[in-house]
Amino acid sequence: MKQVRMMWRVFGGAAALLAVLCMAPVGPARAGGDRPSSDSVVRLSGDPGEYLTGGRAWMFSPARGDRLAAYTTTRGELRVDVRDSGGEDWAVELAGPGSIPLAVGEYPDAVRPAGRGQAPGLAVWAPGRACGRVNGSFTVTELVRGPHGYIERIAAVFRMTCDASPQVLTGEVRVVAPPMAELVLASVVDRTAVRSPGTGRSTFTGAVTCTKSVAVTVWAQARQTVGGELLRRPLSVTGDRGCRPGAPVKWSGSTAADFTPFADGRVEVEVTAAADDPDFLVRETARSRTIVTVAAVPPASVAALAGNAAPSVAHAVGRRLPPVAAGLLEFSGDRGDSVSLGRKWTYGVSAGDRWDAHHFLAGNAVKLDVSGRDSKSWTLVMRAASGQRLRVGRYADAVGGDVQGRPFLDLSGDGRACATTGEFTITELRLTAHGYVERLAADFTQRCNNSASALRGHVLIDNPPQPPDLTLGLSLTPSATFGDVSARAYLPVTVTCSKSTEVRLWAEVRQSREDNLPQLESDQVTIACRAGEPTRQVVEADVIRSPLLIAGPAKVTLHGHAADPDYAEVTIRSATTLPVLFEPVIEQRQPAPSRAPAAA
Repeated sequence: MKQVRMMWRVFGGAAALLAVLCMAPVGPARAGGDRPSSDSVVRLSGDPGEYLTGGRAWMFSPARGDRLAAYTTTRGELRVDVRDSGGEDWAVELAGPGSIPLAVGEYPDAVRPAGRGQAPGLAVWAPGRACGRVNGSFTVTELVRGPHGYIERIAAVFRMTCDASPQVLTGEVRVVAPPMAELVLASVVDRTAVRSPGTGRSTFTGAVTCTKSVAVTVWAQARQTVGGELLRRPLSVTGDRGCRPGAPVKWSGSTAADFTPFADGRVEVEVTAAADDPDFLVRETARSRTIVTVAAVPPASVAALAGNAAPSVAHAVGRRLPPVAAGLLEFSGDRGDSVSLGRKWTYGVSAGDRWDAHHFLAGNAVKLDVSGRDSKSWTLVMRAASGQRLRVGRYADAVGGDVQGRPFLDLSGDGRACATTGEFTITELRLTAHGYVERLAADFTQRCNNSASALRGHVLIDNPPQPPDLTLGLSLTPSATFGDVSARAYLPVTVTCSKSTEVRLWAEVRQSREDNLPQLESDQVTIACRAGEPTRQVVEADVIRSPLLIAGPAKVTLHGHAADPDYAEVTIRSATTLPVLFEPVIEQRQPAPSRAPAAA
């Protein structure tokens, strides 16, 4: 049997290593993987004879000269790569069940990520060693994603066996990386254009701005309504253009001579600018639409025209709970305790230390993060046994790992952590929705690696009552307009919110009696909404199918999404359908979409 297991390790492990070599990551910032904080750590420990660890305990951290990178792979798994100070490569991979994205929670019955089916995925790779089969479980206690698969924070513990071996491998992953911004592009179109009387070509010009140095590609098209017919014409804008922050790159483009030419007058120009983000393996785009006056000869003067629809950029809304309002963390250790170093430590909100606390796993666990004025960071996690809610009471026989039927306790920080045992007693506890910790009072004792030296501490969290959930309101004036040039609908929308946040809004317009499909649809726009102040903005909906709008009644459906600024990853959705009476408007006189001042 031992020989069979050894053969499985040789051939199954080789296949697993080959799969790793063929897997390409998506999303980690190229520089971001080299910038996790010194608190980041990967720990692995195996029973005597365990295949991957060699029965040893391993610890990797930037503080020790190792390189860590956390990112999302092309298949959606979360992967942490390690290159130790000796140049050896290690990796840990976690995945949600099937196509479900990984999130904070417990994941039993995990198998190797490749071919996992509907099971969660777990794998560990050591230099030259991998498992053909995996049986294990893991718990994710914190996960904050940045743009495009970038991982800002991941904290997880896991246990597994390799190829049906009885020896157990346990581990911990904690990576903290700095937030990274996406590339932002914006385009502006000049308000006048020239038409050649000889060829009929119309030539348009504009510029693109960028927040990072990139090579920008520009596409453009123009449209004009002539005699009840909507003309769409591509513009010959070719080649990439170098763009630098603060230095707009100019472009020009013309219609083809073999198309029916535009008439002198108003034409709408839509521009798409695209560039590869140098920090992420993605291509960013920006779109703008502008009403331009076309003339056979350049006009001596042009009246101010409506219409720079600047591309809206969605900014990240706060994803964490409000910081703790009042709290105290005190702990000290016996001589020889490796976490406290045998001294007393005290942190308090009133002293200017930063505290963040939340509960997770349906009230099964509480986590506290403290960033002290002394530039040291500490994390305390207390958790009931799997499947039980945390309550007032004593929790004996706690461990710092994922062990079925036992509570969890771990205090670590300042680059120090260990395999812990101990106990904790909760004397006060009030947990409410969205992970909010209103009240916690607890005493705890932990020991490192079964040492006789103990660390003893006390924690108190005292927050005000939980903030109410965000509410959204969407409304529309009973009348709206559509353009005589572009056939676009202009919708005066009012958004209200109970908290200041960014609202992602889009609209659909239906007028056809033949079916219920929308004829016009807007791009998603982002509106900065202030609490208690109605925010008004004209939302533009483009034609996506015939027939074009005509004067008369229609139905408009507004969709709004917003992140609650007080709670982690809580999104409020609102939708409403309203009757609206449409009438045509001369677009040259249409005011540029903007947010009007709120009524006094």
